[in-house]
Amino acid sequence: MSTRLTQPVPKDIREQMIRRLESAPEDVVLLVHDVLLQIEKENLWQKIQNNALEDARGGKLDRVGEIIQNYRETRRSA
Repeated sequence: MSTRLTQPVPKDIREQMIRRLESAPEDVVLLVHDVLLQIEKENLWQKIQNNALEDARGGKLDRVGEIIQNYRETRRSA
């Protein structure tokens, strides 16, 4: 017989997490905070990478190497 697991409902999970955090020790609260910050950082980094890839595909970065080289040459002669 096959057992089927149901997907948890985010609203229910959120409410459960809030209740647990309210009674959790400070070190656990800090750990959860750090984990959430790490997830946020990873999501933001993925978004930045996706945007850069779109810019590259759209040709927006084609001249970056040339612009950097021109800047370096200008700085050397200054």
